Amino acid sequence: MAKRAKTCFYCGGTFEDEMDIVEFRVPYTSGKSAHRRFHEKCLPEFKKVLEEQGGEIESASYRKKLNERRTAQKKPNCTYCGRLFVDTDESLVLYNQFGNSYGKYHPNCYIKYINNMQNADLRKQENKEWEEVYDYFAYEILNMRPSQARENKAIVYRLAALRIGKKRLNRGDVIMGVEAGYSYKTILYTMKYVRTQITEEFASRRFHDMNHKINYAMVIIWNNIDFINGRVKAMERQKELTEIETKKRLAEKERLSNVEKLPYQRKSKTSGKAKWEWLEDEE
Repeated sequence: MAKRAKTCFYCGGTFEDEMDIVEFRVPYTSGKSAHRRFHEKCLPEFKKVLEEQGGEIESASYRKKLNERRTAQKKPNCTYCGRLFVDTDESLVLYNQFGNSYGKYHPNCYIKYINNMQNADLRKQENKEWEEVYDYFAYEILNMRPSQARENKAIVYRLAALRIGKKRLNRGDVIMGVEAGYSYKTILYTMKYVRTQITEEFASRRFHDMNHKINYAMVIIWNNIDFINGRVKAMERQKELTEIETKKRLAEKERLSNVEKLPYQRKSKTSGKAKWEWLEDEE
């Protein structure tokens, strides 16, 4: 019996966890149908494609579109910002002097990356945020003892991958000093947001080992992080707008305070002796 493919029928990507696999019977125009495997996120998108094509998939044409989608996904991304290269000739493939890996950078992005890595305060802050994320996941979500948390490298690999927007960490990935992926603040907020959900799932399920629990928790975090990331960015934009508005008000206040004021002159009253002084001048 042929072994089932371990890739998603829609995106062609591999499955990170068995719990992320959803089976669906795909109808073909030939009249046949077959069970195919999908990522949980990919199945709704595939159903939309299926509906657009009249409820059936023509095998050859779909495979052609799938191959085009896979080719597009293989286009190189900038290591720093995570965006695609418009022109691959403009990219820089340089040795990462702060580690043992190579990266592809936009010229401007490489300058930003070097500046970030040479900024000791920024590196110290990033290390502090990493420790907060690590400790919260290990102690608050998994309820691990310090000795268990320090010995389990699966936590490090999964959280580091999440930092750069991936489910799995590849050899040579650059983690520190880059803008791509999700910030540690976003990851921490997401874990706090789903902590109750994860705790309830842990109480109602049985797991093979600690790695199984880690993978299950990461699936829940991954499914919610885009929502939290949008909220965090909206808060940051609002904060920036508030700061700009505050600076404008302070500048206007300072400008008005520096305007030269005319000396105050009290209006004279035309009464009493002063009222007839012009007659005396004529005499």
